[in-house]
Amino acid sequence: MRLNRYLAASGIASRRKCESIVKSGRVTVNGQRVTTPFCLLDEDDLVCLDGEVVALAQEKAVIILNKPKGTITSVGDSRGRRTVMDLIGEHNLRLFPIGRLDKDTTGVLLLTNDGDLAHRLTHPSFQIEKVYEALIAGQLSSAEIDRIEEGVDIGGGEMGAAHVVSQKVSKEGDAEDGSTVIRLTLTHGKKREIRRIFSALDRHVEALRRVSFAGIGTGDLELSQWRYLQRDEIENLMFRAYSD
Repeated sequence: MRLNRYLAASGIASRRKCESIVKSGRVTVNGQRVTTPFCLLDEDDLVCLDGEVVALAQEKAVIILNKPKGTITSVGDSRGRRTVMDLIGEHNLRLFPIGRLDKDTTGVLLLTNDGDLAHRLTHPSFQIEKVYEALIAGQLSSAEIDRIEEGVDIGGGEMGAAHVVSQKVSKEGDAEDGSTVIRLTLTHGKKREIRRIFSALDRHVEALRRVSFAGIGTGDLELSQWRYLQRDEIENLMFRAYSD
């Protein structure tokens, strides 16, 4: 097994984050500092992170949280802001968020101790579907819908695109001309992509909620509530993540 995957499977972080950890010089193998994330490990190699032995996680777990507004998607925050970890409390497992939702976005957030699964669910090449609902003032024109689906320049040398499933008039929001809930799906996940797409169209997003991630929705969970996924839900998640 490659070192970055070993660390991810041990619940340290996602595979991509583990690559950064190795490159930073925090990992040793058999007492020797290693900075190459893709080096191959033998079965009896001793891996340490910051001097602590790293063992493969024996119990795989996934939590779904209905994330509220104003909460940081991070294991910790140097500025002392409330994080999603504060909401789920203490666990005997080394859990971390799968991907990110920005501070003001609500809805489905998955957390796990399985870094390989997290990698599969977040890397664009695996095409895992995420469904969002955005609240905006007024309705989208057919031309705006076409632009969203064809792709728009969202800055930073990136293009953003999504499939517009539906738009429905809503009584929520502050717009004088009424608000509309736009349901969208996407399979990539650039930083703040939905908000940046609407910004490129000169549209302000009043509220944004992730409805589902890889087929997992919040169900009856109220904001800030969480639960462990059941075995059949994890099996379905694994099927989506590992199907070619």
